[in-house]
Amino acid sequence: TIRFPPQNKQTIAFEDLYPLPSENSYNSYIIQYHFEKDLNSQGKIKEIRGEFTHVSKGPGYKHSLYLKFPNFYQDCINKEPSNIASTPDEMNNCDESQSLSLDVSFETEILNSEDKTLGIGIKRKNATYNQLRNGFEILGDSSKTILASNSEKGKEFRKGYTAKVKFTFNKPISDTLLGEYPFDLFIKIINKKIDNRYPDEAPRTAGRTQNYYEIHLPGKYYNSEGKDLYLDNSNNPWALVIPGEWEWPLEGREFNLLGKKSPYPDYSKWVQAKGQGYNDWYLNPVKKYAFNLPEGPNSSLLAFLKEADSIGLGLSMAIISVSIFILILRKRFIRE
Repeated sequence: TIRFPPQNKQTIAFEDLYPLPSENSYNSYIIQYHFEKDLNSQGKIKEIRGEFTHVSKGPGYKHSLYLKFPNFYQDCINKEPSNIASTPDEMNNCDESQSLSLDVSFETEILNSEDKTLGIGIKRKNATYNQLRNGFEILGDSSKTILASNSEKGKEFRKGYTAKVKFTFNKPISDTLLGEYPFDLFIKIINKKIDNRYPDEAPRTAGRTQNYYEIHLPGKYYNSEGKDLYLDNSNNPWALVIPGEWEWPLEGREFNLLGKKSPYPDYSKWVQAKGQGYNDWYLNPVKKYAFNLPEGPNSSLLAFLKEADSIGLGLSMAIISVSIFILILRKRFIRE
């Protein structure tokens, strides 16, 4: 079994005012997650498992969490080779599907805040073409999956629901077809239907006449001019991936990451550097401006990093940078 990240969890934090400029508070919808994968004797993936815990929700909008594997070429999914389009580019993308036709089944288990099974998950079933193309719902209506906002100063942390998801590749596939972690993990704003403010080239669910706003990580969707659809004009993303169990800003405009009461003063320098520097901006929060999580395994990890000597710290940060910032930000955060 190969785990990502190797220890603890990662955090993904969303802003939901898209396409208006980001508020930079990143507490509209937050989850903590990790993945595991099993390989067969040929080094191909036979199973992917993920665990996703809802930890914060802002006021206003309702959201649902989805997962999509971006490298699945939509015209190859669960189709027989004879039905696959045959232009050279399409053939290159379909090579693996031609040889084995993607055969994927999935199942979910939903746990409440006390980690008790709710019995509302999905029993094992074969994935449809549309599910693989449009994404799988991981957690539903965010107004029901967490009881506290977890963004008010002095309030006790109350964990939300957890989804455990398993994808079984009945015909194992290569890493290149699956794509990079965390794949395409995104939210839909389920009380905000697409209107004329939503960019024409932004992703939406195929095959439906009515769609909802979607918020994705940067580096995945671009307009015809090459601009990242999920970076605002100041290069702030609408979604962030942060190593560890990140302590996010308190609710209130004054606590945003670019404000005078930013819990992470180096965040603005990281944005200005376009992900090429200040990659440890998230390690030293100004605690009075952040929502404080209970002490746990992640706290021990950060304590170790902070107490390490300069060489050890450099190596630790290099590992984190390779796993997150080089893969997600350096390669995809800004397209020069």
